[in-house]
Amino acid sequence: MCTLACAGAACLLGDDPFSGKNFDHRKVWIEEHWQQFAASFGIGVLGFSILSNQFHLSLR
Repeated sequence: MCTLACAGAACLLGDDPFSGKNFDHRKVWIEEHWQQFAASFGIGVLGFSILSNQFHLSLR
């Protein structure tokens, strides 16, 4: 299991309360890069969860 959390009050997805910007477009970008990295390094992505300020990966 791998976990990444954003530092401070940074917003990975959704509406950023400080800037007012919406970052939902990042979900597709993150998923595409996971697929590319998994294929390059021979890693299997068993499952994932993307939250507003963190994500979790189950890898094989």
